[in-house]
Amino acid sequence: MKKIISTLIVFIILLISLNGQSDQTTQVKVITKDGNIITGELISETDLNITILSESLGTITLLRNDISSIDFGNTETINSEENEIDYYNSTRNLVSPTGFLLKKGQSYYENIGVFFNSYAVGITDNFNVAVGGELASLLFGEQFPILYVSPKFGLNFSDQGAWSIGTTVFTSPSNDFSGFGFVNTSFTFGNRNNNISIGTGLGFDFDGGVSESIVPIMIGGNFRLSQKLSFVSDNFIILYNDANDSTAVLSLGLRIHFDNGAALNAALWRPTEDLSDIVALPFISATIPLGRGAK
Repeated sequence: MKKIISTLIVFIILLISLNGQSDQTTQVKVITKDGNIITGELISETDLNITILSESLGTITLLRNDISSIDFGNTETINSEENEIDYYNSTRNLVSPTGFLLKKGQSYYENIGVFFNSYAVGITDNFNVAVGGELASLLFGEQFPILYVSPKFGLNFSDQGAWSIGTTVFTSPSNDFSGFGFVNTSFTFGNRNNNISIGTGLGFDFDGGVSESIVPIMIGGNFRLSQKLSFVSDNFIILYNDANDSTAVLSLGLRIHFDNGAALNAALWRPTEDLSDIVALPFISATIPLGRGAK
């Protein structure tokens, strides 16, 4: 237990340190319906208007009905490069959910380890749904595959963070229709490109049983290192009924960003339990945006 806590403390310090190294402002480029182009720092936005601090015009508020298009960017003071806000991958770290949601109309396809596929869509700015499943059970085990559905509700606190609550229900890979799931909530501090998330959850099965383990804790984050690269980490600690019996799973990964919003994630997972000769387990996934929505 002491080893797990010490390791997680080191990860928290690392995440906070990385988050503190990026002082960011959200930049926007607005094209109005009459052809005017306005660029500057995003001050606030609502469903009705958007307020921008422009170097030449000062603070200006525009009605969304008068806007033809809005391009969001992210400027890092470290390298003065403009980084596109990652709406799609900011909704999770490697596998665990963050507080952020897709905006209405945005959607993406994700593949994890070849066999696992999923699709997520923003029904509204505050409500998303993801569905997915794996093919290995069907192809090799001739059993009913693992399928899942995951609705998620959340609130975005401007550029300061977000909160979400959701549930994920899985079918078990068996011929009799059974399954399990969990309810989870996540608090994310920071913006979509640089943030730290803390989450917790509770497992259950289709018969109404609750997981024997005490609520697991997730600590993770993602941090934009450059226009093309982000650091990503997911870390879980699970406390069982016996407080002296616990385990943790740690990870370190990189996310490669592409110009069209797609991304490739590559990471290593390491349980705190002894894996004998295995140093870490590899993880790879890819995300492809489908619906762009109205940013």
